[in-house]
Amino acid sequence: MTDFRNIECNACGHSLHNHLTTVDDYQIVRCKKCSLTFVNPMPFFTKDGFDTVSDDFYYTADQKDFSAEKIQHANTAFTAQANEWEALLPSSKTRTLLDIGCGTGLFVKAATQQGWHAEGCDIDATLIKLGANALRVKLTHNDFLNCDYPREAFDVVLFRYVLEHLPNPLEVLKEAARVLKPGGLVQIVVPNEAGLFNTINLLAGRKKKNRWGTLTPPHHLHAYTPKTLDRLLGRAGLATQLTKTVSPFRFPYALYQGKRAAPATFTTSLFSFAETMGCGSALVAYGQKEVAENAVPQAA
Repeated sequence: MTDFRNIECNACGHSLHNHLTTVDDYQIVRCKKCSLTFVNPMPFFTKDGFDTVSDDFYYTADQKDFSAEKIQHANTAFTAQANEWEALLPSSKTRTLLDIGCGTGLFVKAATQQGWHAEGCDIDATLIKLGANALRVKLTHNDFLNCDYPREAFDVVLFRYVLEHLPNPLEVLKEAARVLKPGGLVQIVVPNEAGLFNTINLLAGRKKKNRWGTLTPPHHLHAYTPKTLDRLLGRAGLATQLTKTVSPFRFPYALYQGKRAAPATFTTSLFSFAETMGCGSALVAYGQKEVAENAVPQAA
């Protein structure tokens, strides 16, 4: 079941927007105040109604692969990410992770194997069942807003190629802030609407079938730039600590975990060039929860 609603801009709250185009009956608009691009009216999928949307999404099929290579890649990628997180987190003997849109839970498994308390949630029932059975990790089939996680329970809340799929990212990030410990981090990885090649394609009037820029409704519902993502984090009560753009093939931020047909060397060189120019095709951002002035430091 899908509920379509007219929404305000999640990044700034403005209600006026410009209509850009229509893709498969989904209207694409851009906020007149901050330029966030999104679908409006916005589809809100129930957790039971999401399966039909998920089944025809290429990422879903890739998630069902539990090869030893993919598991090893997830472990290596998690180590790299954890080192990056530690540089920003308050010191602590123990660490906790919540992976939103966890799929089958490969990152959750990697975290638990490296001593973290980790769990995840996803509204894709098929992926949750597969991961829980194969990996034996704590996964919840539900919308994050209905999971009722404890307040200030997690050091890191992870949104790895998830925020672009959400109809209500502001509400979700506010909930993430609630479940974060003081000083905790939200890490976001999303397609970059301001990426060099996406910008060139849009300026040239070229677009692939069934998409506008990085929007591919009903799968991608919001399109972010560094500026609009920073606005969104601030509105959710999180301070942006780091924003960078990377190649979509850059380890450890690549969407796919495990071996995948690599693009031609010339193509990868172009992606790397865009990254060095600060306009890579993927966007990585950290939002941090404020530590109260009278908070007692955690034991190292």
